[in-house]
Amino acid sequence: MTVTDPQPPTPARRRTQGLRAAALAALVMLVVQYAFGMWVNLYGHLPAADHGAGLPTGFARAVADGPAGLAVHAVLGVALLATAGSVIVRALLAGRRLAVVIGAVGLCAIAVAALAGARFVGEATNTASFAMAIAGGVAMVCYAVILFTTTSTAIAAAGAPRETRRGAEPPGALARPERSTPTTLPPPLGRDAACAPTGGLPATQGTDRD
Repeated sequence: MTVTDPQPPTPARRRTQGLRAAALAALVMLVVQYAFGMWVNLYGHLPAADHGAGLPTGFARAVADGPAGLAVHAVLGVALLATAGSVIVRALLAGRRLAVVIGAVGLCAIAVAALAGARFVGEATNTASFAMAIAGGVAMVCYAVILFTTTSTAIAAAGAPRETRRGAEPPGALARPERSTPTTLPPPLGRDAACAPTGGLPATQGTDRD
């Protein structure tokens, strides 16, 4: 007989859950960042003093003097870099080599998008805007792949219950009583079987007198 017991949460599973949470946060932040980037590209007015500025100067001016959309876009970019680094750290702790590689690619894509964004603030060229959009899309794909692979693995692990067989129950398990096997009586031998004595000899119909 097989007894199924639910698997308790293990440290490895908790680390995988943390990795999925970080990848989901990065993906959501990238979608929001994409929306703010399109707004800045289409409707935002960059200050004239930002033209020709580098990455640190452009970031400081975007936060202090730029439009609200540009300021949120710049701050969210820094938060994305931190979240991307957290994804790599959590993948290392969970022992997910593929997630480490994909997370590194996503971090590089976010860094390229940040550099392209700084160039866009300084020069306002279509090339910088296109590079920022492509790099952001690559980062989205990376974190979506991490989320998909870790989620499918977790579902497969949760759907495989632990099996224990009788005689190998875990410590502390209560022993179940064995079922008794019913005894099958042999069929009667004939009409005179009910009159047979205890010794098993057939009974005679009459008694011989001397």
